[in-house]
Amino acid sequence: MVTPLVLTWDDESQTIVRLDVQRDYTWAEFDDAVARVSEWVAAHPHRCDIIANLGRASAETGGLGAVQRALHALAGLPDNVGLIVLVVPPLAGMLLAAARRIDPKIAGRVYTAPTLDKAREVIRHERTESR
Repeated sequence: MVTPLVLTWDDESQTIVRLDVQRDYTWAEFDDAVARVSEWVAAHPHRCDIIANLGRASAETGGLGAVQRALHALAGLPDNVGLIVLVVPPLAGMLLAAARRIDPKIAGRVYTAPTLDKAREVIRHERTESR
């Protein structure tokens, strides 16, 4: 059986954690993945950005409830988390853009991108701007 949520480092210097959705997942699997991301990031003294390559969502994890659940999970991440870029289809990106306007705590940290390459570009651009 394929693991639904796979964690890898997206770069050799271990500054970007990537979470890839391989298949539909449950909230218990989502919570486990968030806990593992937290452990990976907390083990490093430097800033770590996160790319969540969400793909398609399952019935349990889709819709506005999923957006709210994901945003709540962000509150528990370590202090050295920088950007969180969600690779999502355009409709989900619009929902998250609306949520960013509602919740100022995430406005500067959470972005969406239509592809993995665009997600990397968002992080690269922000790192360049923050120097």
